[in-house]
Amino acid sequence: MKFIFEHLFASLLKHYETKGVHIIRYKYAIILPIHKKGDEFIMSNYKPISLLLSCPKILETIMFNRLCQYEHTNKILAPEQFSFRKESNIEKVTFSLTDSVLFSLNLQQQIGGIFMIYPRLLIV
Repeated sequence: MKFIFEHLFASLLKHYETKGVHIIRYKYAIILPIHKKGDEFIMSNYKPISLLLSCPKILETIMFNRLCQYEHTNKILAPEQFSFRKESNIEKVTFSLTDSVLFSLNLQQQIGGIFMIYPRLLIV
């Protein structure tokens, strides 16, 4: 049984890699309303819980790890790109920015910056 599952999973991964697409049905979720508290007849007293298949999540994790490894090996992204890197965090971003600003100030150079905030998409 274990061999059959491993063979099936390996063939799914190979299809996922070679075609560059995955089966849309894997992304479907079963959404169940879970009662929080209060009156059971008021919809706002429920929270939605999504039940997802684990196979697509495993495939996505494998592909993400492979892409990260490929990027790390081939140095595709600039060092200033801090997102989607395992060894990166907000402290490194803050230190890098502060270091660059202080270095430029010590050389009496003019500095400027543009900071943009992308709001998160909230679906209610």
